[in-house]
Amino acid sequence: MEEILSMREMQALEIDISLWSVLLTLTIAAACSSAIKYLYSKYGKSLNNRRNFSNIFPMLAITTALVITVVKFSIALSLGLVGALSIVRFRAAIKEPEELVYLFLVIAIGLGAGANQYESTVILTLFSIIFIMGIQKIEKRKEKGGVMMNAIQVTCTMDNYKQVMDLVESFMGKNFSQYNFKSLYKQSDSVRINYIVDSVELEKNTKFSLLLESMPIDTDVAIFQNTPVIE
Repeated sequence: MEEILSMREMQALEIDISLWSVLLTLTIAAACSSAIKYLYSKYGKSLNNRRNFSNIFPMLAITTALVITVVKFSIALSLGLVGALSIVRFRAAIKEPEELVYLFLVIAIGLGAGANQYESTVILTLFSIIFIMGIQKIEKRKEKGGVMMNAIQVTCTMDNYKQVMDLVESFMGKNFSQYNFKSLYKQSDSVRINYIVDSVELEKNTKFSLLLESMPIDTDVAIFQNTPVIE
């Protein structure tokens, strides 16, 4: 029967990491995650600041790859990593599933590069790019007449969001024949409400001053143009 390795024996199994291997790993992780960053910035559908959010992709992939590179040669370090991660708490709220999917994709790239699976990592990146671009082309063909939809975003305080929603609903019903309530997000002490409106009607509408005048002082109204929405 095999004996359980002691701590000294586990430390004896440690292997020195090649500098060139580390550089190649980090380069692959940085290059692939940068490609995903560009892909998300261009084809993402999130109403949040996609460019700002995607700036973390390369650093996340590099950090993941470096952690895997360090611990894969040491059983002691890998066991310590489990304990270290158990006390880490991430409090950043991921508001849309799309953001979570891209984060998992970037982490997968870091894991693949850190495990020296360079070909698999590159293939994953290329497949993701081709797949997402293909989906975008298919969805564009399904758009009725190529009409784009625009988003109207209203940000207010938690105390008066019900009043603001009533005012916005009244304005939308009177001035737009077609509009859709998309989402409502609570962030700290503020609430963000999103509506989708047909771009043609949005361009013709000249009554936004009435909406602004009816809003409380601490309410912001923003319009996001060229936001594709597939029904």
